[in-house]
Amino acid sequence: MEKTTFFARKKNDLYYVKFAKVLYSFFKHSGFPKRFSQHSRKDFNNWQLFALQTFRQKLRLKYRPFTHWLESCTPVVHFLKLGKIPHYSKLQAFDERCPAVWHLRIIEATPKVIGLARFFVAIDGTGLSIYQGSK
Repeated sequence: MEKTTFFARKKNDLYYVKFAKVLYSFFKHSGFPKRFSQHSRKDFNNWQLFALQTFRQKLRLKYRPFTHWLESCTPVVHFLKLGKIPHYSKLQAFDERCPAVWHLRIIEATPKVIGLARFFVAIDGTGLSIYQGSK
């Protein structure tokens, strides 16, 4: 019989797992390749490394503290299907190797993931600020 606690959460209900699910839907809609080359190593795919890069930037951690955080966050490791925790130098190398075009493609996939038909962005050059009523 499985032990249950009153306030137990499922592993899929955690914030970081939900965030990873959203990231994976962005990757799917943007056409982000799982591998840049068929000859690349099979330890980690691009989706896993890009998700880890996004988590690191979201948490505002450097590479080494992020790998320590990742060791303690097992639901994310299980969801991303990581066989092992990547070395911090692997994350640095991926950050240098990943072209900026993929960041833009994932941003462009936002309307598809959200479900909008059109997405308009405008730059406000009037000088008005929501924090200061009049200048």
